[in-house]
Amino acid sequence: MKKLPNELTWLKALLKDLGFESDQPITMHCDNNAAINIATNSVFHKRIKQIEVDCHKVREKIEEGVILPCHTPSKDQLADIFTKAASPQLRKVQYAVAQFTDYALTWWDRLEAEQRRNRDRPITVWEVLKVEMRRRYVPLYYHRKLQKKFRRLTQGARTVEEYFEEFEHLRNRLQVEDLEESLMAQFLDGLQDRIARKVERRPYQGFEELLHLSVQIESQIKKKNASTSRTRAQGVPSWSPNASTSNRPQEKPKATGVDTRFKPR
Repeated sequence: MKKLPNELTWLKALLKDLGFESDQPITMHCDNNAAINIATNSVFHKRIKQIEVDCHKVREKIEEGVILPCHTPSKDQLADIFTKAASPQLRKVQYAVAQFTDYALTWWDRLEAEQRRNRDRPITVWEVLKVEMRRRYVPLYYHRKLQKKFRRLTQGARTVEEYFEEFEHLRNRLQVEDLEESLMAQFLDGLQDRIARKVERRPYQGFEELLHLSVQIESQIKKKNASTSRTRAQGVPSWSPNASTSNRPQEKPKATGVDTRFKPR
């Protein structure tokens, strides 16, 4: 509760800069009556010394008219349904089904009809609903295809950061639990050859150091390429020691003196 008022203050200032100004406070929903009473009751919160500073900040925003705390029961907090373990399983199923549209809704109606016809128990647990949805919408070859994509992933024309983001995305979707050494070796094999060769000559420990070292080497290579391109665009001066002999100015032959004693008379 102590962090939200700061975010709402920033959001209200942003809307004001965009031309959407309002004197009405922003309603802040909270399922903790004790926290609301401490923030709004000055006599009550003075008896709680350990949270006096945080409480003072929240109360200050209330007095300024930035926020207005409002009690909302936990069962009505949609954001807490899938995050709190105490949330009822049936509530999760009902909320998920309420979001179905088009064919998903048709599929759910047919599934319920089959359960009634077979006299099966209705789905009241969120994990069971996830299994049914995965069975219908995720094909059997999906995991194999994703696994093949992860094993063949290379950097290509992407930056090291973009390559790492794709690597982590696929790793999380597959829930890969390989050893860190195996993952580091795979990541290194997928890097561009020029970066990988330089990384292999440097010491590093752990995946994070490998990533930071790869980004550093990539930056150095880009700077070197940019410098080389500028030099080529400007051209090599004629007085440069690297200039070819054909571009150098021709030296005049020195005049040789002739002894007058041997001149014909």
